[in-house]
Amino acid sequence: PQGLALSPDGNLLYISDTRNHLLRVANLADGTVETIAGTGERAFSKPTVASLAVETALASPWGLVLHEDTLYIAMAGTHQLWSLDTETNQIIVFAGSGGESIDDGPRLEATLAQPSGLTFDGTNLYWVGPESSSVRMVPIEGDGEVRTLVGTGLFDFGDADGTGTAALLEHPQGIAYVNGTLYVSDTYNHKLRTVDPVGAAVVTVAGGDKAGFLDGAGAVALLSEPNGLSRAGDLLYFADSNNHVIRAFNLLTNTISTLSLGNLSVIAASQGGDTIRVSLPGQTVSPDTRELRIRLTTPPGFKLNKLAPSELALSSSNPPALDLETMVVNWATDEVEIELILPVDVSTGDAILTAQGPVFYCRTGDEAICLIADLDLALTVTVDESSSATQIVIDYELEDLTIPG
Repeated sequence: PQGLALSPDGNLLYISDTRNHLLRVANLADGTVETIAGTGERAFSKPTVASLAVETALASPWGLVLHEDTLYIAMAGTHQLWSLDTETNQIIVFAGSGGESIDDGPRLEATLAQPSGLTFDGTNLYWVGPESSSVRMVPIEGDGEVRTLVGTGLFDFGDADGTGTAALLEHPQGIAYVNGTLYVSDTYNHKLRTVDPVGAAVVTVAGGDKAGFLDGAGAVALLSEPNGLSRAGDLLYFADSNNHVIRAFNLLTNTISTLSLGNLSVIAASQGGDTIRVSLPGQTVSPDTRELRIRLTTPPGFKLNKLAPSELALSSSNPPALDLETMVVNWATDEVEIELILPVDVSTGDAILTAQGPVFYCRTGDEAICLIADLDLALTVTVDESSSATQIVIDYELEDLTIPG
C-alpha cells in the first residue's frame, strides 16, 4: 500500500493497494476493509469512458486525493491520473495520454512519467513524477492544461536548488501542499525541499549532502530516501524509508525529529493473534541425555520468513532434573523447517519443559501472505534409568492459519 486519503468525517480511509492493483477503503468505525476499485489484475489498457470501478483493472495506483465525492488517483503504472466518483463508483482517466514523458498540454493529451505522490490546493492537483524527477500540476475544473514546475525531461535528474529548469531533483516520491507551499520528498537526494507553485523556486529545507540518520535543523539533519508526506498541525510527517523510521519536520523551526511511539507493548501483545498452546506427549529419557532437539516444520506451501527473526524462550520447571544451558534461541532462514540441537544436563526426576515465542513464516511465491504463530509448547520430561532414549525432542508442525477453524 502507498497512498492514503481520509474522508472529512474521519471515518473512511482510502488506500492505494499498489502491488495488488486495487483501491480499498477501511471503515475506521467498524474495522472493515472493502475493495472499491480494481480486479486484482494489472491494467494494460486505459478506460476511454467511465466504467464501473470494481470491474476495471488498475495499474499500480499510488497517491490519492479526496475532494468532495471524487477520489483522484496517481496511476503510476499507466502514467496517468484517474478519478473515481465515490457515489456512483464510476472511474475514468482524468489526465495523461498513457505515454511516458514530460510533455505539457491539454490534460488528456499531456504525457506523465510514473506519477506517485499527489496533493491538492483546492484548485489544482500537484504530483511528483519519479521517472522524470519532476513536479507538475493540473487544475481540476474544466479542460485545463498540465504544466511542469520542476523537471526538464524523462530520466533527467540532479541535485540543485533554483528556479524552474535550473532546479534538479532525483526520483521524488512524496508531496504535500501546506499554506501556499509545496513540500517535496526528494527521495534519492535524501532531502526535503520546498517548491513555490507560482514562481517554481526550489529550496532545500532539510537534509545534507549524504544519506544518514541524524535529527537537527536544516542541512544538519540527515535522511535516507524520504518518502510520503502528511501534515498534522505544525508538523510534516514522512517515512524515512531506508532508516525504517517515521520522521517529523517542524514547519515553524525547520527541524527534523524522529517519531517515538509509546505503549508499544499493546502492539507487541496483539500482533501474533491468539497464543497457540500445545501440550506435547511426555517423554522419558535416560540420565545420560545431553541434548535437546527442537524441530519446527512449516505446513505444505510455506517457508520460514528470513526477514523476520523468530525466537523461542525455553524454561524448565525443575532445573535439578532438567537444566537448560540455553534459555533463548532465535533464527532467520527461508527454509521449510528449522532444527536446533541444544545442550542440556539431566538428573533423575520430572520437569515441564516449555518453549514460548513468535515464529514467522510465509507462503512460497511472490507477494505471498505471511503469518505469525505465537507458540506456547509444553511437554513433561521424565528422567529415569529404565529409558534408553538420550535426546529430548520438541517436534512441531506449524499450522496454516489461513484455513478457517
